Amino acid sequence: MEGVNNIIKIINSKTKNECDRIIAEAEEFKKQRLEKARNRAKKITEEIAGRAERETDAEVAKYHASAKLQAKYRLLERKEAIMNEVFEAAWDNLQKSVLEKKYDKTVFNLAVDGAGSLQEPDIELVLPVGQKVSLGVDELAKTISKETGVKTNVSISKDTIRATGGVIVRTKDSTKSVDNTYDARKERFDDSLRDRVASVLFPKKGSE
Repeated sequence: MEGVNNIIKIINSKTKNECDRIIAEAEEFKKQRLEKARNRAKKITEEIAGRAERETDAEVAKYHASAKLQAKYRLLERKEAIMNEVFEAAWDNLQKSVLEKKYDKTVFNLAVDGAGSLQEPDIELVLPVGQKVSLGVDELAKTISKETGVKTNVSISKDTIRATGGVIVRTKDSTKSVDNTYDARKERFDDSLRDRVASVLFPKKGSE
């Protein structure tokens, strides 16, 4: 009977050791899994935090870029508005100038300019309807001949044009012409005039 008891004790002892070993292994396994889970959670947290930070930085950069672009557009719009005001004021003054004494001299110079482009011996001038211009055609012909080197005859056409001011210079047969009316010159030189006005109103840094 004593032998049986000893056998039972040995079995119980081995069983306990095996249980202890299994429990120990289970605890270690649990510990490792928990550690991995913690590390994974930490990594995920860092990734989320990093992604959130990057997204935030991107949003801030996007906002700054948008704000700068909007500010640039507003500045350009304001500059354009100021330039338009300047051009409108200049155009008003130009329209009023047709009533001034110096307007005759202006038309004279525009006629010389147009004739210089044509380089023709016989030209005629077409003036705006309703405008009274006193031009000495002989003096004008002499000036044009001197400027171009071509003996030129000048006459005033019976035709008229609808224009704010200025003159159309053309050949007698109307095959060639230069439109030196205010309206045409405004359209023709609009871009270059705007560039010049912009350089005066808004000089670039270093060129002031």
